[in-house]
Amino acid sequence: MENLQDPVFWVAVAFFALVILAWRPMAKFLSTSLDGRAQKISDELAQAVRLREEAQATLQAYQQKQQEIAAEAKTILENALAESARMQEEASKQLEKAIETRLSLANERIAQEENKAIKQVQLQIIELATTAARTVLTSSMQEQANDNLLNAALADIGKIAG
Repeated sequence: MENLQDPVFWVAVAFFALVILAWRPMAKFLSTSLDGRAQKISDELAQAVRLREEAQATLQAYQQKQQEIAAEAKTILENALAESARMQEEASKQLEKAIETRLSLANERIAQEENKAIKQVQLQIIELATTAARTVLTSSMQEQANDNLLNAALADIGKIAG
């Protein structure tokens, strides 16, 4: 019992009593504080996971849109190429048709000019023949008979030429 009078003993007892009495509220405070911090960390992790999932969904949506746009662009390009080929073929056909039309017109003009030239040559031949016949007939026939025959011949030639 000597310990009961020792001040170190009483300081130790007071210390342990203080620790025991303070332990419960202190443990409760530490537990609440740690639980709050753990909850806060858990909420932040849940929010991070949610944001990551949203980012993944957005990325997938954009990738899908990109694929759709790429497919649409490919379709547009293919249609444009097909349209270009069709237009080129149509232009080629129109050019051929225009060339054929011009060639046909040129051939018609050539034929008209040939016919015109033939008629002019025929008229000149008739005129020369008439002049030659007049000259020959006038020199070899008598005047009166010559005139009658010449007029008759010229009338016959006029009928033939006309």
